[in-house]
Amino acid sequence: MINSMDEKSNAKNKKKFMQKQTAIIIAATILLSSLGLGAHKKTVAGNGNRTSIHQEDLGATNEENCDLLPMLTNPTAPIFPLQDTRLLPLNEANEKYKQYGRFLAIGMPYEEYQKAMNQEWRKAYVPGEPDRIVVDLRKFYAYKDYEWIMLNLSRYKGVDVYVIGKSEKGRNIYAISVNFGQNENAPRLMFEGQIHAREFAGSGYILKMISDLVIKAQTCEATRAQLSKIRIEAVPVANPDGREMNIASGSTRWNGNANGVDLNRNFISSGSSQVGNGYTQNPFTSSVPDNSFYPGPYLGSAKETQALMKWIECHIPHAYSYISIHMQGGGIYCGRDNDIETKKLASKKFGEELLAIFNRGVSSNKYSLLARTWVNNTLDGTNGFSTAYAYDVAMGYKFDPSLGRLLPVVDGVGMPSIQFKSLENIKHHLNPINPDIRIATIEVGIRVKGKAEPLGYTATTREMHHRDYFKYNFDKLLPQMFDMCIKDMNLH
Repeated sequence: MINSMDEKSNAKNKKKFMQKQTAIIIAATILLSSLGLGAHKKTVAGNGNRTSIHQEDLGATNEENCDLLPMLTNPTAPIFPLQDTRLLPLNEANEKYKQYGRFLAIGMPYEEYQKAMNQEWRKAYVPGEPDRIVVDLRKFYAYKDYEWIMLNLSRYKGVDVYVIGKSEKGRNIYAISVNFGQNENAPRLMFEGQIHAREFAGSGYILKMISDLVIKAQTCEATRAQLSKIRIEAVPVANPDGREMNIASGSTRWNGNANGVDLNRNFISSGSSQVGNGYTQNPFTSSVPDNSFYPGPYLGSAKETQALMKWIECHIPHAYSYISIHMQGGGIYCGRDNDIETKKLASKKFGEELLAIFNRGVSSNKYSLLARTWVNNTLDGTNGFSTAYAYDVAMGYKFDPSLGRLLPVVDGVGMPSIQFKSLENIKHHLNPINPDIRIATIEVGIRVKGKAEPLGYTATTREMHHRDYFKYNFDKLLPQMFDMCIKDMNLH
């Protein structure tokens, strides 16, 4: 018995020693790569190639092979000095702004905002040559399978994977950065998927687009040339807990995170949870935890939202585009109803360019520009979208501690959407950091009468996701957007 225990102890110590040695070799490899001395692929001694990964392996990988990154600068500093950081209770905020409308949710406390902006990211990677993993949208993937696909991508030179935060249940939230040119100022195509738990196509589409492109770049000089000019920044799965909850239950209803917060109502955008005087409150709102529409106990409350907030803040200044992929009906939302008139026209143009990609060669059930006012309207009690937050960051809005939201600054004072109604009224006060950014929500999953519901993750819905991916040219989306970006940004 004693010998058996000694053998186990020795084996455990040997494992720790090998992990330390692997970490040292990994650090050295990264240093050599940063000096331009790395190989075409990231190659380090360690566990070698693996075609699959188990949950215990993922746990060790996440903790042992992650480096702390320096805290990134937050471009939206508070507009008031620190002594004025008190968040107005909901009744006080409504009393102060009652001549303009009312708030349905309290904003984000200043301390929570600072905490979110000060999160440290970890670079995640696994040793060894990359496995050639082709994402098959017809296959079933648990979140740990997606984790392995993302970690495997980190083995390619020019691809970094970061843990940008944790979900409410402690799952890692990953961001993929494809930056072959190692250019910090290169324009970025930003993608975010599955912020709504039951909308599975977004995560699969993003992972497949990036994975296929990176594999192609290993043998295609033209693709490598494009990736040397333009970066891709993506969070494929914004809501991992909700995703796994739907899989476990077989549900197609649950949209929120593990706490019943609708992450796409939880962002601290300027129009979040506000009903303007003269506007009708949208019925798709909720004041209690639910499968959808609940903005949270306060805006910005969810850990997933906080992770995305910092990721958006860091990349928006250099972003060419920001696309959020959802699953509600085969169309595209571009722009906002209260935008500056010139930006409305630019947003429509971007939407039409995307339509031209998706509808090429399609004879029926085409994508369309969606303009349902209950979705676009910023004063009906909804909003709080990730795309709205991205827009506000791009337009240079500042965090207002009294209302706990990003707001445009007019004469030194933050102004909520219910007050200015249309940005056309205050456009001369704006100081955008990226006025030309193109933002869109793509709604995958055209509903056909008599056909199965595209939501959820059954074998039938996965087959639909696979079919529509190729039918609507998502396999060509990234190369086409590269061409658009190169033309618009004069990167020839």
